[in-house]
Amino acid sequence: MEEKTKSEQVIDLTDEGDLGERAEPISENSKTEEEKDRAQGRILARLIEWVLFALLGYLCPSAALPFGAAPFGAALLCAADIRAIPIFLGLCASSISSENPLLLIGIWSATLCVRLLAVLLIDNSRAKQSAEAGSFSYVFKERTSLKLASAALCAFSVSLLRVLASGFLYYDIFGLIISTAAAPIAALFLSGAFSEGKLVEKALEKGEIYPRRAQKQDMWKAVGWASLCLLTTFTLKGNSVYGISLAAFCAMCSTLFFSRTKGMIFGGVVGLLCGLVYSPICAPIFVFSAFASGVFFPMSVTLALWSSFAIGVGWGFYVKGISALSGLFPALLASALLFGVADRLFIAPRIKEKLGTKDEVKEESKNLPRVVLLPDSALDRVRLDNTKQKIKSLCETLTSLSESFSGSGEGRFRSPAAEYFDICEGAFESTCASCENREECRKKVATSKESQGLSRVLLKNRAVCISDVGRTLSGFCHRLPDIIDEINHNASLAMRRSFESDRSEIFALDYAAIANLLAEAQVDEAEEIKVDAELGKRLCAAIGKLELECMPKGAAVFGKRRKRITIQGSYESIAANFTALLDCAEEVLPFKLDRKGARIHEGSLCELLAEEAETLSVSFAQRVSLAEGEREVCGDSVRSFFDSDGHFYTCISDGMGSGRHAAAVSEISADFLERMLSADSPVSCRSPKAALEMLNCFLQSKNYGSESECSATIDLLELDTVRKQAYFCKCGAAPTYIFRKGNLYKLRSGTMPIGILDSVDCRVIKFDVDEGDLVVMISDGVVQGKEECPWLYDLLSHSAESDRLETIAERIVKNAKTHGSRDDISVCVIRV
Repeated sequence: MEEKTKSEQVIDLTDEGDLGERAEPISENSKTEEEKDRAQGRILARLIEWVLFALLGYLCPSAALPFGAAPFGAALLCAADIRAIPIFLGLCASSISSENPLLLIGIWSATLCVRLLAVLLIDNSRAKQSAEAGSFSYVFKERTSLKLASAALCAFSVSLLRVLASGFLYYDIFGLIISTAAAPIAALFLSGAFSEGKLVEKALEKGEIYPRRAQKQDMWKAVGWASLCLLTTFTLKGNSVYGISLAAFCAMCSTLFFSRTKGMIFGGVVGLLCGLVYSPICAPIFVFSAFASGVFFPMSVTLALWSSFAIGVGWGFYVKGISALSGLFPALLASALLFGVADRLFIAPRIKEKLGTKDEVKEESKNLPRVVLLPDSALDRVRLDNTKQKIKSLCETLTSLSESFSGSGEGRFRSPAAEYFDICEGAFESTCASCENREECRKKVATSKESQGLSRVLLKNRAVCISDVGRTLSGFCHRLPDIIDEINHNASLAMRRSFESDRSEIFALDYAAIANLLAEAQVDEAEEIKVDAELGKRLCAAIGKLELECMPKGAAVFGKRRKRITIQGSYESIAANFTALLDCAEEVLPFKLDRKGARIHEGSLCELLAEEAETLSVSFAQRVSLAEGEREVCGDSVRSFFDSDGHFYTCISDGMGSGRHAAAVSEISADFLERMLSADSPVSCRSPKAALEMLNCFLQSKNYGSESECSATIDLLELDTVRKQAYFCKCGAAPTYIFRKGNLYKLRSGTMPIGILDSVDCRVIKFDVDEGDLVVMISDGVVQGKEECPWLYDLLSHSAESDRLETIAERIVKNAKTHGSRDDISVCVIRV
């Protein structure tokens, strides 16, 4: 009997070392360290910002209007504040490759000087105030009218240089007129992005995302940033990185950002403009995405992002067909993922932090319990850790599956030595048939032995030569070169047929399946970090009644399927009262805690984390028997394993047919599901569709051009030891039997095996389990395709409660053979 085991877990006292390496308890100097960290973060953010503006300045001169007019470099340089410096550097770098680099660099330099002189000589009120305060905040912050004049002058100078170099062509003269007129207009809209204040900070200070009645200054700033996004999309048009259209990526990120911060109407307008710049036929993608995300953002950021991605996929296929797979779809997927991370790390946490601070002040002013309910923002670190772990586990799983599939054709579906033996034997027969020395050779050499030796060489080296033949035959056979040539030729044809029918090497995962997995990961993560306010208040009240010298600051209970608790405070209040806090939590909460898995996390605040303990344990036994006449491999594959989150899984896969091919198919199917389920991924029996679609795609690629059918049944059990629930997922599988307190239940489904149809035909059955339940999972070799199996009912009724699991499994296999089964037999018996 195999039983579930868990390794002892030591309480994690620090993130960087053991208790001996732990620093001194939190003191007043921690605030100074936090301020230093924040200052370093601001410096890094400013550095990244300057690099991006420098890149934009480098690309701006390439964004041209009709007649080659290029006003955007001048407009951006004159509209910017202190960020005009990196833009100037980018423009200078871009000018190096032009016809007159020194003159162009001189024009950019002169423009900066003109702007600085305009502040000092014309708009000098701001300069005087800044000088009195001892700062230089007035630099490049002249009135908007002066910025527009500078932009027009700069654009005229650049265009005039081009006219002079070309010999006063009408084409360039028209470009000069357009550039001079367009530069101040572009500078007007871009200047809003560099107005005083920051786009999101004012709304964050209010603890909310932009209200509908936004102030004019905020609205003008939003218009400026929208213009900047539009210019970036126009500049990046036609550029791509690793198949990702940079213009589509920028357009979707801009749409999602403004839909998130300014509402669906403003986001829709920005999306429409950016979409028209990118591709007019794809513009509806961004408009509809803005409205969809604007509706779903208040409910779920994840739902908003993936609804936008789904809209993009649907419209992209409608207007561009399969060509949308390159450029558009990767850009939409990348923008959804990146914006989700950015929202989680920057926008949403700051909003929740403001809200949480207000709630804490309000609670303290009322002088209520000493331990307060933690705000939702306090769980941001847990959310981030969970997201990182899920994405990391999913990536590792997909990588290992890719390596497994890439070698599956070579390792599992290789032609056996018998085929090479037939090739060698056939070459001898066809060549020797017309040879006059045939009878004499037969007396001296046994060609069957020579064929066996050559077939082994073929299996190893893929080809043979005369030196691989025995000395006796090579000494007198004058037709040996013809025999060797025929063997190599036929072996090459056999290998070619094998590779043509084996699509493992070119197996590609479907975009929709990957997107579904990522979406399910985000949805699951959001559900498992959902705060339970009622239980949290109960826990806070109980901790507040403890007579502790140093009280924790706050506590919270969260989670849907598996409840978890977090208690925050100083190191002294958490580590010194570790056991007392766990005891208190178990007394007031309606579940037990996993004490071995409880740990302490140290950061700006010390944090105790613990999760709900498992309520059931599982033991199992499994037996496998080969089909009649088969000595090497079994066409069934059985896997039983536990994951890290309180689930037990059993999978039985029965490959269609028999022998090596059926064994390979079932083994691949079982390996795939074991890796996907044992990882910390969103795949489960409750939502197996995405994983099964990926497996179905692989098996169908094996079917293409193959003479042997590549399909298998899937019988999958997920047993939740925390919630006492079982989920059965069946694809063409045999019935499952559950024995409970003298009653026998049979679960079956009329579905098709996987790998046959284009879409997966599966059925998920939910079943509540309890202590003492016996679950019997079998392959089709036990019941032999029959609807009823009386002898199995009788065996389980007499053996289920008293016999050992190994004994039950062995009896089922033995009785199946007694009743005429000639197929592979697999049995797994699970006791709860």
